[in-house]
Amino acid sequence: MRLQALEELLARFEVAGQFLLVQGEEVTDSWEKRPVHINAVNLERVVAPQHRDSVTDTIVRNMEAIQAEGERSGREVLAHLHHPNFGRGVTVTEVAAMPHERFFEVYNGHSCVRH
Repeated sequence: MRLQALEELLARFEVAGQFLLVQGEEVTDSWEKRPVHINAVNLERVVAPQHRDSVTDTIVRNMEAIQAEGERSGREVLAHLHHPNFGRGVTVTEVAAMPHERFFEVYNGHSCVRH
């Protein structure tokens, strides 16, 4: 499939009560080659990775940037940690230390995810 705009995909696939497409962005960042991926749902504009001084700070700052974009646009947004075990990017201790993180991806079928 060629890359299509959301409007094209909605017209082709979304069926009320059967199939729902949700607009989102993966903010892809890293710290010392450790991948840090945050999924953001319902953004109006792209959020750039924040590149900080530790895994924890990278996650926190990206979450704050996503929330700030939601406040700027007046949209409700949801940000959550994507596959923390991808490439051993985020440890369980780092996930537990997140001050406001309530959601994270538990399973991802990619071959680089360490389940």
